[in-house]
Amino acid sequence: MNNSFVVPVFARGTGLGNRLFQWSRARVYHYAYGAKFVSPFWLRFSLGHLMRGTVPTDQYLGRIALAGLFRSHSGGFHPLIAPWLRLRCDVARESRGRDPSELAHRNHLLYYVDGRDDSFSRLNPYQVQLKSDLVQIVAIRHRRRIERLHIPPIGVNIRLGKDFAPPPESASYKDSCDWVGWLQKTPSHGSLKRFS
Repeated sequence: MNNSFVVPVFARGTGLGNRLFQWSRARVYHYAYGAKFVSPFWLRFSLGHLMRGTVPTDQYLGRIALAGLFRSHSGGFHPLIAPWLRLRCDVARESRGRDPSELAHRNHLLYYVDGRDDSFSRLNPYQVQLKSDLVQIVAIRHRRRIERLHIPPIGVNIRLGKDFAPPPESASYKDSCDWVGWLQKTPSHGSLKRFS
């Protein structure tokens, strides 16, 4: 029986999209090597958004702080166990270029997935499992809202705060894409895959 643990750890200031990379890689390590999964703390406080006025105050907790969006994995461990495990296990951190299988044989290991690896290559074989797991941890009230939609939603988070400069005026950008106000409309190439 494997007595190792894996926990995704999120870098300060990262939003939901970047956090999903660490969460996904930690889940893949759990699937592939049998490490017990420790749920992450999804909650994040970022006062900069409130100070810059980039998000309405009534939407801050859900959109920026990610409060109440996720619950712990069934069968996984609560995030508060991670500090206790750190005292009782050997600790290893994800690093770019290191093959995670090198650590798979180790017992009593706490593996932190906190690196920056924006590649989908290790995630692709596990798309179905990852989607299923993600749906399972979404808070029930949000899942019910999504299930009532007739069209599969596509969410895009585009930061439009006062801390971003307007689109460039150079001809090279205008030739390759369209700007709609502050939004860039990029030409689509190839086929799009519909996820259901």
